[in-house]
Amino acid sequence: MSSAYSLSAYLESYDIDVALITEHKLFQHSTHFLSCINESYAHIQSVDLTIDQYGSAKCGKGGTAILYKKSLKHCISAIPDIASNRITGIELRGRDIDPVYIFCVYMPSDNNVEVYKEVLSDLQALYSFYNLHGTVVFAGDFNSHINEK
Repeated sequence: MSSAYSLSAYLESYDIDVALITEHKLFQHSTHFLSCINESYAHIQSVDLTIDQYGSAKCGKGGTAILYKKSLKHCISAIPDIASNRITGIELRGRDIDPVYIFCVYMPSDNNVEVYKEVLSDLQALYSFYNLHGTVVFAGDFNSHINEK
């Protein structure tokens, strides 16, 4: 939230159509803040409702959000019923182009391999379904690195 002004300026300076946000401090009670970042943008979000906002164990949890220009509202719709609260998705449709499905992902960072695999499985299921209909884009915080050997 402390970077909201910088994000707003960046959105305007670079004429950004769609921006994806992952944030471990995005709680249910703070999602209204997303509409204050820039008045030209609408948003959709997903938050982890199991987080105790007053507890100390929040690392690797939180939420995802997709900001998009309000002028694109007629081209963008939220993808409903995504199984994971770590993934938010939109469908972007336009004339004479195949749909583009954009998913914002916030992978676990608590070294729990099983939970990580569950979210990867959710991503695979989304890709398998939406790839049949258009282009699929995954972006966000994958909380991993690739070792070069």
